[in-house]
Amino acid sequence: MAATVETDRNRRDWWRCLGGLPEWSDVRAGVLARTLPTMAVTTNPEHVNRETTFELLSNPVREAIISTLHESGSVERERLTETLTTDTDEGARRRTRIALHHNHLPRLADAGLLVYDEETVTATSRLAAVADRVAALDELDDSLTRAE
Repeated sequence: MAATVETDRNRRDWWRCLGGLPEWSDVRAGVLARTLPTMAVTTNPEHVNRETTFELLSNPVREAIISTLHESGSVERERLTETLTTDTDEGARRRTRIALHHNHLPRLADAGLLVYDEETVTATSRLAAVADRVAALDELDDSLTRAE
């Protein structure tokens, strides 16, 4: 019983942080699920906040996508799949293709870092800001490693 009370309290606190409970019609229509990941993005078109940046970079696949797009600007989805798949197995390519479609590309698009369609993935100006943060973090990591 105590675990249930604690869980309910955590849910209430979570919803309070979001500004109150959503309308049932919004939850049923999936509006809430689509708006939650983008809440951390500010209105400045060139800025992605720190929490969103770290969340996006917490996955090495998304980090590789950001790096690839920063270098090329735009890439075909099949070429991106080949770049990210180190294994020549068709099953591994299929899994990568599915992960891109259902996980990584939507997250990066929700943050405003890229736009994509069935054939191409294109970087936006926000991606450059995140890539600059990655470069700064890499430089800091290198300087700390040298200092040791």
